[in-house]
Amino acid sequence: MKVIMKKKMVKMKMKKDKNLIEAYQKMADLTLPKCKKCPCPLSCCSPEYCEITIKHAAETWGIQLERTKHPTLPLMGENGCTAQPHLRPICTVHNCKINALGFDPDMKWTEEYFDLRDKIETLEYEKKTCFS
Repeated sequence: MKVIMKKKMVKMKMKKDKNLIEAYQKMADLTLPKCKKCPCPLSCCSPEYCEITIKHAAETWGIQLERTKHPTLPLMGENGCTAQPHLRPICTVHNCKINALGFDPDMKWTEEYFDLRDKIETLEYEKKTCFS
């Protein structure tokens, strides 16, 4: 009986992880076009965020990220960040207008952003409380 319950819990955890990973990918797909249109595209990256991402990936997901040869940003590759969106949550949800104003002038986009962010926050909460 215990083995069956444990297998069910593992399957539930894997499904929740998959949903969380997909939600972060959707957020990255939503925010990246806005970032590329910024007067200083991709300028919000910082070494501190790379270090937080490296630690988060190892502690939360058991993934060791390799540092790149970039002179200041340990995770910056030729085509952008080398970490998957779920491994860099601070970066993935960042948007300059949301950060500065609390909204983007495109209200449809802003609504989609906050709906998705709410979903991510719920999935993160469930990951930390239900399966720890």
